[in-house]
Amino acid sequence: MACLCGGIHVKLHSSTKINLPSLKILQLDIDSVDCIDTLLSGCSTLESLDICFAPKCLSTIRMPHSLKSLKIGVENNDIGTHFEIVSPGLEYLSINQITAFGPITVCNFPEVTQVFLDVFSLEESVNALLNLLLAISATNTLELRRSTTKIIM
Repeated sequence: MACLCGGIHVKLHSSTKINLPSLKILQLDIDSVDCIDTLLSGCSTLESLDICFAPKCLSTIRMPHSLKSLKIGVENNDIGTHFEIVSPGLEYLSINQITAFGPITVCNFPEVTQVFLDVFSLEESVNALLNLLLAISATNTLELRRSTTKIIM
């Protein structure tokens, strides 16, 4: 099983192509999101993604369709990164430490069994959270932190 773990310091250009077709597990703790989308686009069979980052600019991150487990930690997300999570086989989802729940594109997740949400949001992004909750309606286990429940109350 291929696995890439740890902090990576790479400066990629948008024209750079990365191809890691056998990579199944990816754990990243990075400073910049400039290269995340480029990196993920080359991981066509990625099943488990554990990523922690601090965005410095508005960006879109598209998660691979093959994901079964997704754990996102965002520090200092006042910018509002846009996540595209269209992974219908997703079984585990954890969104942690997001301080400005920005726009999110999701599909239905009929396979998801566990969800953990720890987000703090402004009033105008409540719809993004509600869309996510609708998408995970088949889950068996849902853990919401206090900051998250304040959003939907």
